[in-house]
Amino acid sequence: MKIQWNKVTWYSTVAAVLLGIGIFALGTYIGSLYERGRAAMEIVEGLKIDRKPIVEHATEDIAPTALFMQEGNIKNMATGEIEEDDWMLIYDQPGAPALTRKLIFTTESRCVVEKGIPLFCNTANFEQGERVVIMGAPDVDGAIVVDRLESVH
Repeated sequence: MKIQWNKVTWYSTVAAVLLGIGIFALGTYIGSLYERGRAAMEIVEGLKIDRKPIVEHATEDIAPTALFMQEGNIKNMATGEIEEDDWMLIYDQPGAPALTRKLIFTTESRCVVEKGIPLFCNTANFEQGERVVIMGAPDVDGAIVVDRLESVH
């Protein structure tokens, strides 16, 4: 069978229809990915906390209690009724055992759990009672906005 380039045949019609459907499906798929990305960015923008990074805190002339660095154990205090994260740091100081501080993880929080590499903090990977060092800054309610969490082995 010889190909006829300048004549419409049944297989050229089928190929054109399939190509059109494929381009439409690809455009729909890319559009849905784009929309999911935009929705995720809107959620992340809503989570932003208006504060300076810990490095800027260290260079300013502020009270020494504004920075927080403490070793202790972390515990999820969530009730379990709904899917939630309510992490607390339980730590000791001389003369004051079992102090607690609520931990707030943001998209800028970094966790060093394995191999010394700071990664995005995935609270699903934390274990109850895990020994950690927390570095961050207290917010207006006294909770600690976590800049860095390091696992202590």
